[in-house]
Amino acid sequence: MADRFHTQWHVCHHYIRELVDDDAQLMNMLWVWLPRYEGASLTLYRGENIDRLEAGRIGTAWTDKEEKASMFASGLNAVGKGGAILRTPAPAASIIAGPSKHSIYLGESEFTLDTRKLGEITRVRDFGPFAG
Repeated sequence: MADRFHTQWHVCHHYIRELVDDDAQLMNMLWVWLPRYEGASLTLYRGENIDRLEAGRIGTAWTDKEEKASMFASGLNAVGKGGAILRTPAPAASIIAGPSKHSIYLGESEFTLDTRKLGEITRVRDFGPFAG
């Protein structure tokens, strides 16, 4: 069941996040529902929306591929004020789940993080609002 939910999480996590509308509760649920990550600490990247970033609502989907974070920061997450690439040294204890088979197939390499357990998050680069 966890593997099936894992795929659905990667397909529609932004909708699930909107429906739950409570990031802390959502992360608590993800610790129960997703298959547990069992690897080392990693440097991970996120293409975040600047409006959400400034509101302190950083998402849980991160990647070990900076170019994928750039794709999201300059595209889907570049609404409003635009997007930003974030980087963090993610301790293993902050990584809820590694990439699902679907995420690997898409080449996104998406890790699910508990952002409450992160230390330093660096804003690497900003992108203006998506125009297209």
